[in-house]
Amino acid sequence: MNTKQQIKVELEFFAILKDILNENLSLYFDNPLTIGDLKKNLIEKFPQAEEILRFSRFSTEDKILEENTKIEKNQKIYVLPPSSGG
Repeated sequence: MNTKQQIKVELEFFAILKDILNENLSLYFDNPLTIGDLKKNLIEKFPQAEEILRFSRFSTEDKILEENTKIEKNQKIYVLPPSSGG
């Protein structure tokens, strides 16, 4: 009997990504993955947002996550598109 639980990743999008994707999202994965893997998965699911997702940052409530950061347990992740400033 396999009792392995899936990893739930709750995603909250901001700014233009919220406009393009029109919703927050929960994804389920059978195995741990990296932020880079998550980004590739999102680009495959939402090709219309590829240009923005490619340069977006991913974070938790308190820190920016690098591409090689592992997601091994249920987690809420914020997707922050690039912004311009001056």
